Amino acid sequence: MEQISVRISDAVRLTGLSRTKIYQLISHGDLEVAKIGRSTVIIASSLREFVGSRRTRHIGARS
Repeated sequence: MEQISVRISDAVRLTGLSRTKIYQLISHGDLEVAKIGRSTVIIASSLREFVGSRRTRHIGARS
């Protein structure tokens, strides 16, 4: 079975974003979360969609 949620610390590690940035994205509604007891988890598909929507193709000039 595919993982359906990740802890905040795992999202930080997986994306390379800071903990503060992850919380900002949550508060702005860019990432979906679920509260389970006292834990907050990010819905994995939401994290994938967010990162995927920010992909860009960098075309640099080569000499």
